[in-house]
This record gives sequence, C-alpha cells and structure tokens, in this order.
Amino acid sequence: KKVKLGTMAKQNTKLTSAPPPLHSVAVLGAMIAIFLSSLPSLESIDEDATIETITDTAFESLSMQRLAWIRLIFAGIIFSVSIRKILGEGFIQTTNYMSHSKISPVSLKFKGIWTMCHFTQCTWNLLGLSFLLLGLTPLLVSYGREDIIEKNPWLLRAALLVFETAAPSEMLVAAVVRYAIWPKLLKDDMSEGTANLKKFDALMMHNASVFMVLFEVGLMGGIPIRILDLAVAPLW
Repeated sequence: KKVKLGTMAKQNTKLTSAPPPLHSVAVLGAMIAIFLSSLPSLESIDEDATIETITDTAFESLSMQRLAWIRLIFAGIIFSVSIRKILGEGFIQTTNYMSHSKISPVSLKFKGIWTMCHFTQCTWNLLGLSFLLLGLTPLLVSYGREDIIEKNPWLLRAALLVFETAAPSEMLVAAVVRYAIWPKLLKDDMSEGTANLKKFDALMMHNASVFMVLFEVGLMGGIPIRILDLAVAPLW
C-alpha cells in the first residue's frame, strides 16, 4: 500500500521545468537541417538585391524621397512602440500548459528590455529593421550616394532578406492571435486576456503590422516573391 501511495504521489508531483520531448527535438533538428541546406546562395540573392528592386514602386508619382520617408516613418513608429513598451511598467505573464501536464504554471515578470523577448516583439522589431533598411536605400539614391550602397552590398541583401523574414512572420503572428489565441480567450471567458489584446501596443503589433506589410507589398515596393528564399523565414 505504501508503495502504491508513493507511486501515486510521484505521478501527481508537479514540476517547475522539464526538458522538451525527444521526438520534438528530433523533428525540430531535422527541420532546421533541411532549411539550412535550402538557404539561397549569395549569387542568387544578388540577382534581386539590387537598387532597382528596392527602389521600384507601383506608382510613378511616388518619388524616391517619398518612398524613403514613408518606409522610415514606418520604422520610426515601430521602434517608438518598442521604446514605449521598454520604458513602461512591464507585465506579468503566466505560462499555460495542457491540463494533463505535470508542469505547474509559473508567473513571470517582464520589465524593461525583457519585454522584447517574446516572438511577437522580436518580429515587430525585425519589421522595423526591414523598413529602416528599405528606406535607407532610396534615401541614399535620392541624394546621389549610390557609392555607399555599392561599397556595402550587404545593405541591399539585408533589406531583401530581413523583409522576406519579417513580412510572413508578422502575418503568422496576426493569424495566430485572430484565429487561435483570441477565440480561446473568449471560450475560457478570460476577460483580462482579451483586455490585454486590446491595448495600444498589442493592436499595433497585431494589426498595424499587417497594414504596413500590405501597404509595402501592394502599394509601395516592387520586392519580388522569391521561392528560393522560402527557407529563410522558418529559420526565424
């Protein structure tokens, strides 16, 4: 009887942490290996990482400087929201696990620079970096400083690759929030959770980000969809 009670107690013991399942590690490792082996070559990237591609617009009336400043304004908005969050009071997030999990929920306090560690914030800042890089190129061209770009070819490469990573990642974040997180919070009647998603920072990261991406793809830029770079975003 004592052995049985001891076994039951051991089974009911809650853990504060645990290593990920081996099958999950194996699948993740295999996916990373596949994506790394599928990364495009520099020669392939340079075919589209050109001044013409980055400065191309859908409207002839959109001047080089206007294109640059719209992108830089987007970058400024994104980084302003991040700075506001860093300087804010922070927030407490409780980890959630499956009902049958042995891991106990833990409340974590995020404040200062640590508020930027979530995937949503990282992707948001990556989008800001992409608009910064995309804006610098036409700005330099408008002032006749193509020589700076030619001396630093990674500026064009980074502008292309970072946007190709940030854009689909932002779409993923918005889709998960809209079709997974939000319905679950409503189903569980978690008014505090839905209230957090209605805050200014959350609305900017989940909604304004989609607007910026669609505005860039549909109205401003001529950045092509490169199937060869399909492995870049999943690695992020």
